[in-house]
Amino acid sequence: IVRAVEERFFSKLDGDVSFSKIHFRPFNAIVIRDLAIVDKNPQIPSEAAMEHFREEHGPDYEYVPYDTLMRAKYIVAEFSLKGLLKKEGIHLKRALVRDGRVNIVVEQQDTITNLQRIFGMQRSNGEMKEPGGDVFDLKDAQLKNMVYSMQIIRDKHPHYKDGINWCDLYVSDIYAHAKNVKMSKGIMSGRLDHLSFREKSGLKVDDISGNAAVGRGQAMVEDLHVADSLSDVNLRYFSLSFKKPKDFRDFNEKIQLDGKLLPSTASTSTVAYFVPSLSNMDLQINVDGEIHGTVDSFDLRSINLSTTDGSFGTTVYGNVSGITADRFRNMGAMVKTFVGMEKET
Repeated sequence: IVRAVEERFFSKLDGDVSFSKIHFRPFNAIVIRDLAIVDKNPQIPSEAAMEHFREEHGPDYEYVPYDTLMRAKYIVAEFSLKGLLKKEGIHLKRALVRDGRVNIVVEQQDTITNLQRIFGMQRSNGEMKEPGGDVFDLKDAQLKNMVYSMQIIRDKHPHYKDGINWCDLYVSDIYAHAKNVKMSKGIMSGRLDHLSFREKSGLKVDDISGNAAVGRGQAMVEDLHVADSLSDVNLRYFSLSFKKPKDFRDFNEKIQLDGKLLPSTASTSTVAYFVPSLSNMDLQINVDGEIHGTVDSFDLRSINLSTTDGSFGTTVYGNVSGITADRFRNMGAMVKTFVGMEKET
């Protein structure tokens, strides 16, 4: 049975798989303890990339590659006999992963991730394959006490002194519950009932929920709710549309954004993790409206803004263009001028 599990799930990986124990309950469940998937060929940065690492972390910085793609203390997967006998895909009733970590590395020049390489998910030209048919379906999924890290290895990348460092993410205390998760005909979809986590920058999210679908040139989330201790945001929908996966390398120019924001409350203290120049403001803002376009040129449709204390309010229409990544992260000065409020320092 163990050999059959290894053959079906692990035999084609470009990595070494180990576990301390695997237990099979006939026609019911598989339990795996101390699973580890180790990269056989972890990425080593170029000297140019190392120079950027040393600028950020100091001259004595030594890069230690992430050789472990995934580890988990405990995994249980429950299945039905009907699902086990299906010839195509993996069909599970329930899955739980506890006390684990996933390390994603976007490798040199953004061409591929360690996940794609280890699982053979890329074509010869480096683009990601879109699997056809029924790949898997999962009725109920839970993550408990997980960690997710993502590191981008580039010869050049932005410096993030404040807020979230998108080139070096570290997300811990992840708890999630999702239902009806499936991947079929190149589209992955499901319902997220709850997600909470904290990021090393200090951002702590208490709850995210919504219906999501990703594939065939679009990522769509409907009925999205995001809340932390200061903000409560609701979107009827938000989508990212693209022609090719490699368009994400030119995110600002090539990715189409569309969203409808329902009446929500956002704190500048929360937004400052994404726009660090807002960090010395202390505002609670009521907001709703629609946005359509790309980051470097988007339309605002009936964006209603007001402070919760009633001291400021306006409705914004029009087109915004020329917003580079640096300008976006430093747009706090514009907001301060527009709103005319800044907390004392």
